[in-house]
Amino acid sequence: MSARFSVNFVDGAAVSAADRGVAYGDGLFETLRVVEGHMPLWDRHMARLRAGCERLGLPSPDADTLRVEIGRLCHDLPDAVVRVTWTRGEGERG
Repeated sequence: MSARFSVNFVDGAAVSAADRGVAYGDGLFETLRVVEGHMPLWDRHMARLRAGCERLGLPSPDADTLRVEIGRLCHDLPDAVVRVTWTRGEGERG
């Protein structure tokens, strides 16, 4: 198994402790499979992610940018599972 991380489209695994998703659970996630660079059910995953963002009042991620980043992270893997975590970002309580 190989773990790869990208935070705000930059390689790395460090997320700020001030991120509202870390501090308060103010965000959502979507888990999807990538097979030979293909993302089955991509449209359904993006629809669910957009709907969740709308419910929480979060801006939705750009689908094309997200797809490119997932492809970059999985480019040489024949089969992968990707977790996309989307949060409100850094901010104060309240």
